[in-house]
Amino acid sequence: MLKQPYHIHYDDCDFTGHMRIDRLFAHLGDVAMQDSLNTGLYRNDMYGQYGWIVSKQTLHLYDELMHDDDIILTTEGRKPSSVIFPRYFTIQKDGKVVGEAYSQWTLVDLKTRRIVRVKSAGITIPDVTETMTPPERLKSLGLPVTDHYHVVYSDLDMNGHMNNTQYLRVAYDLIGVDYLKTHHLTKLSINYEKEVPAGACLDIAMKQDQDHFSFEGFVDHSCFLLEMSFEGQND
Repeated sequence: MLKQPYHIHYDDCDFTGHMRIDRLFAHLGDVAMQDSLNTGLYRNDMYGQYGWIVSKQTLHLYDELMHDDDIILTTEGRKPSSVIFPRYFTIQKDGKVVGEAYSQWTLVDLKTRRIVRVKSAGITIPDVTETMTPPERLKSLGLPVTDHYHVVYSDLDMNGHMNNTQYLRVAYDLIGVDYLKTHHLTKLSINYEKEVPAGACLDIAMKQDQDHFSFEGFVDHSCFLLEMSFEGQND
């Protein structure tokens, strides 16, 4: 298990002082990569040829993450199959678990963009027997497009595609400032269906049911599915 302390800085937070969820997911990705290096699931010589791609994530937050909080992010792999590698995270604050995340990863050939078995990359599968609750599998909304987003330079990752944390930022922008003044996130599930290239127009369908929001992004085909639940500050 990898444990990494983190101090929530000013630039990690939104206008309410809450940690931005796209920033949290970026840090979870960082600790996942470090743990992969420590356990041999990734090696520096794989750079540019193979990469770990997250396909599904579910996050539960039991307390608010605020500016100046000191937290500890932990992660460890759970029992894999031949091509699916589950990963479990906790977020700790003041000695308590205030968040849990469940994710599912696959190894891809970065040139063909196809899933490969880890043995093809010379990786020895860790001897892990502990299982976990899988991240949620979401269903298409089947709703008409309501918004559009053009993918720009600042959205891109090193593979030249829209960084998956940016889907969360776009969703928060669509929810809007007035609602977010008085509500904070308690649960999030996201499925990554297809990469979004530079310059693409991302079509978005959105649905709100009280404090539950659903999103689906398209570029010809579904690219991501996202569900978010919030709680009012006085609930």
